[in-house]
Amino acid sequence: MLKYCIAIIFFLSSIVAFSQQREPGVWHVVNGLIKLDKNWQTFVTLQLRSNKCIKDFYYYEMQTGLGYNINPTFSFWAGMGSHNTYFEKGNFSKPIANQEFRLWQQFTINHAIQRLRIQHRIRVEERWLSIGYRTRFRYRLNMTFPLNNKQL
Repeated sequence: MLKYCIAIIFFLSSIVAFSQQREPGVWHVVNGLIKLDKNWQTFVTLQLRSNKCIKDFYYYEMQTGLGYNINPTFSFWAGMGSHNTYFEKGNFSKPIANQEFRLWQQFTINHAIQRLRIQHRIRVEERWLSIGYRTRFRYRLNMTFPLNNKQL
């Protein structure tokens, strides 16, 4: 059965597909996490997005936050970030399409079912955009299953 699944994956990956543009866009991301003690941690995220490998930059963001592990299953995070979008193919040339400042709070639940690790993230974002204020509620389901080990 495994041989058939692998053969199907290779067959499907050989199909050529085209979307809106021929050159690949790139997200350049740097993440940092500092564990302050057993329960507290802080992080920073820097991100650049481009329509080509290393030119035509149109978006950047900077985020930072603080997290607290209530126990191994539950954690609470709060953070803030600056998110800026420029018109495409401009390498950050003006005018800017959107400037956004966010504050957010999130609650994370982790659990496992045998080898499958599951994470639920519930986030509330307060967003100040160029066009006004908005609130956004987000949910993310993340599942991780180790293929080459019995545990992660």
